[in-house]
Amino acid sequence: FDLTDRHFKQIFRLDKDSVNYLINSLRPNARVRNMGIPFEVKMFATLNFLATGSYQNVVGCNAWISLSQSSISRAISHICELIVQELMRVWIKFPNNEDEKNRIKRGFYEKFNFRGVIGAIDGTHVEILATPMNDNEHPPFVYINRKGKHSINTML
Repeated sequence: FDLTDRHFKQIFRLDKDSVNYLINSLRPNARVRNMGIPFEVKMFATLNFLATGSYQNVVGCNAWISLSQSSISRAISHICELIVQELMRVWIKFPNNEDEKNRIKRGFYEKFNFRGVIGAIDGTHVEILATPMNDNEHPPFVYINRKGKHSINTML
């Protein structure tokens, strides 16, 4: 939390209050070992990974996290499991009946002019190595994103 607010949000894509909310909401149900990685570090590693879509070993090399790839992997699994168990039912709501579906559809149409939509998810680009130039089945130009890097678009 010693980073400026702007730098913190660049790295983790959330402000400090939101991260505090996550930590305080999830820590009571977290499995913690006496000499294990501090819960806050696990949270920061997970948020940085989710924010950047970077490789786990790259996230672990960041000066503010500094963990091995296997520790990053376990932290991501642990934090994401907690989010699903503890926060999903609070923040993610699915329509339960036709009236709710119709209300949501109407909202998407009125706001964005999209018909028949009852929900939205988000995706991210995961950087990959370029395929060989002579690969006719997977030509490298297919994987170039708007930033000029090779990636695949995945839904999260």
